[in-house]
Amino acid sequence: MFPLAEPLILGLFLLLAAAAYWRWPGGAQISRAAGWMRGWAAEHPASAILWALVLLHGLMLAGLPDALQDAVLRAHSTNLSEMERYPISVLITSALWTELDDLPYVTLLALCVWGPVERWLGTPRTVLAFYAGHIGASVITTIRAARLVDEGVLRYDFTAIVDVGVSMGSLTLAGLLVYRLTGRRRWTLLVGLIVLVPASVVVFGRYTTTGHVLALAIGFALWPLTRGNLPEVRNRLRR
Repeated sequence: MFPLAEPLILGLFLLLAAAAYWRWPGGAQISRAAGWMRGWAAEHPASAILWALVLLHGLMLAGLPDALQDAVLRAHSTNLSEMERYPISVLITSALWTELDDLPYVTLLALCVWGPVERWLGTPRTVLAFYAGHIGASVITTIRAARLVDEGVLRYDFTAIVDVGVSMGSLTLAGLLVYRLTGRRRWTLLVGLIVLVPASVVVFGRYTTTGHVLALAIGFALWPLTRGNLPEVRNRLRR
């Protein structure tokens, strides 16, 4: 990770704030963008908080040596070692950490998945679904990995791998989002998820992809969360 990433990003933020405040060239556009971001955060508070936490943790990691970055991520990972010692802690915090390089990917998920689901289902159900998928998939994959280590299929050093990120919770929300769409869009998203998530094994490997597939399946299974009384959310969607 680039060691000057944190001060550079802070300096850029201060420069943009000054441009908006003193109305430098481009300041009006910056003010409009800031207003849009405030409005988006107000409409999607859980999504905004999750994005901000991932950003802050990424900035914290950016200024650390590579070895220390790795140690921090391992301490928050749902690997076998940490799950044996601090299961509740890592099941919660592992979804809040990633490297700064992944922020564009996280931002895309916030805009295209977290936000639409939160606007549709409301904040409590969205948070419940996100962590149901993240925790459920993490626990199942960890139990399976422990069995494979005991049988000698996986090496013992596998117990301390880095396993953090928002992907499993996000895939659970993506699975739920299928029920929000109608017609061709619903089938396009459904088929795309069913085909692309397992196919990502060539990029992420079997262990991570297994967790992704489980998280997506949990999202499909959480269909009951989309039922019930959602009048306020639906009225907002009509605007």
